[in-house]
Amino acid sequence: MRARRITRGPVAAAAGLTTTLALVLALVLGGCSFPLRENGTSASPTPATPSAETPTEAATAPATSSPSSSPALAAPTAGWDGLFDDVGSGVVRIDALGCDPEFGYVVGGNGSGLLLEPGLVLTVAHVVEGSGRLAVRSGSDAVAAEVVAVDPANETALLALSEDLPGHVFDLAAAPAGVGADVAALGYPAGLPLSLTRGTVSGLDRRLDLGDRELRGVGQMDVAITPGNSGGPVVDVHGDVVGLAEASFRDGQNVNYYVPAATAQDLRDEHDAGTAATLPDPTCDVSAAWDGVEVDTGHPDAAMIATTFDGYATAVNDGDYETAFARLASPARQRAGGLERWAAGHATTLQYALRLEEVSTVDAVTDRAVLSMLSTQEADDDVPACQSWRLEYTLVRDSGDWLVDRVRALDNSPTRCDAEEEARTADGIDPGLTS
Repeated sequence: MRARRITRGPVAAAAGLTTTLALVLALVLGGCSFPLRENGTSASPTPATPSAETPTEAATAPATSSPSSSPALAAPTAGWDGLFDDVGSGVVRIDALGCDPEFGYVVGGNGSGLLLEPGLVLTVAHVVEGSGRLAVRSGSDAVAAEVVAVDPANETALLALSEDLPGHVFDLAAAPAGVGADVAALGYPAGLPLSLTRGTVSGLDRRLDLGDRELRGVGQMDVAITPGNSGGPVVDVHGDVVGLAEASFRDGQNVNYYVPAATAQDLRDEHDAGTAATLPDPTCDVSAAWDGVEVDTGHPDAAMIATTFDGYATAVNDGDYETAFARLASPARQRAGGLERWAAGHATTLQYALRLEEVSTVDAVTDRAVLSMLSTQEADDDVPACQSWRLEYTLVRDSGDWLVDRVRALDNSPTRCDAEEEARTADGIDPGLTS
């Protein structure tokens, strides 16, 4: 897993996490007289067979309108041609905020999963372990989710969705795929758009030592999987699920693993019988990741987007402009004209009283968010010392992170702070925190 710890400010790589679920953390916001300004102007598992290589747990990276439920799509056509179009709508991206079980700090990440029912998602356990907030996205539809069944010993989990998602409903294969069988993996590598890779089953009944537990009976394949794929379906040529993407060798090549469908079926049977276990409560306060932002929306992505703004504002207020600049999407960084020019425009800026008012889903990798805030800067004849902002941000999903791509002012923003707003930015109030 590519891991990051979420802190208020610069993000440090989390030690001891080797699963390849692509993780997300505190990202962006900012500005001098324009709070996010681009140009500084106011405008290790081990297989049963001997190997010198160390594997890593597999490829692990909500809505203004309610997604509508739809019946399962028609059975996929024979052959690989068209399979992606036939079944891809049933593969979901899972975004999580949770607690590192060993160190207790907040981490974020994303993985993949599949629809077993319009309101039920199957994935692997390490995608959701320790989670406090979950968002599930299929195309431009996004909903909240909660873990309703988990089997950590066998690395499987089921999520109940707050609303049904449209898309293909998968069947679990009745028999395991044999060695040499053609298979394909679908998922969201690094949180990027849905992808498909193909290969063959290269071994059965493998054993993986994950440190805190041992997985038995896993399948081995040469299908390429990368961070973000964890929990996504491994399917046969008919589109039936033969397993869930689980792990790969960090330094190896074409040695990857999947949890067999039969193991997933066992958890579903336990869930249907009401005997399945659920996750324990998180071991940390997940909301600490965005404690500098007041959140007024229940959108499933709100927590992670608030974390983005909190981290960005903290970096700007601390003068850590390199960290803040990295929270811009690549096109925004290019439009800014480089770090030095951008940082010069933020040198005297502090941000206060951030409030996330709205979040809406645009497409599979894009959201919009409305944020209000106060900022202070050195005053001159044209720019007052304290300004009140209301801004609409466009954020894009990039390698598992929400990065700011564009921003525009709303409601004739900015305006001069009134007396109450100026009092909120007085000495003694922590910059970036709401009062």
